[in-house]
Formats: sequence, C-alpha cells, structure tokens
Amino acid sequence: MDSWPYGRERPCDLDTFIQSVLGRSLSEVIRIANDAMGQASRDRDRKPAARDERASFVRALSGLKFLLGTGIRPPSVESERFQKFRPLVELLVRKGEMSSSALDAFPEVTESEL
Repeated sequence: MDSWPYGRERPCDLDTFIQSVLGRSLSEVIRIANDAMGQASRDRDRKPAARDERASFVRALSGLKFLLGTGIRPPSVESERFQKFRPLVELLVRKGEMSSSALDAFPEVTESEL
C-alpha cells in the first residue's frame, strides 16, 4: 500500500486527520484531504467493516472540503462528526484564510450536550 498522507496506523480516522492538518494553510488542508480521499478509494481491504469505514471517512472529508470552500455546513455530515471540524475552521479564521461567518455553521454546544 502507498503511504497515507497522515496517520498511517489509523488511515481512515477523522480525528487523526484533523489533528494532522491543524496549523496548515487552507490550500494544504484541501490538498491533503484530496490525497487522503484518493488513498482511501484505492485501499484494497475488501472487508465490509473496512469498506464502511472508508466510505464514511471519504464522506466526512468531502463535507469538510465543502465547508472550507463555501463556509456552509454540508448536509452529508452528521452533527457529531461535523463538530470535529470546528477547531480547524477556528484556526483558519484566525489566520484570515476563512471568513468568520464560517463559524456560524457551528451551533453553540451547551454544557448539557457535552
């Protein structure tokens, strides 16, 4: 298998992916997401669980790219996974690479929801 662009031990893990791109530029995040999506699509593991994990990962990265490009919440990403994008978006907003309006896509989380 070719090397994954990040997190070789858990290549389709969204948390690992997000951590690996924190601090990178918007264009780098998109490039790395594209690379990871391509690698996940080429993975040869045919086990149903592995296929499902890869499909879910690719959907999440597709949603992340949509958010990064539009500043709008993608309908294809579940709330729990979508919230994982927030730290990345916050950093990109602070760096001036995304509009602060992108943060409006994230509903406020109350303490009772944590």
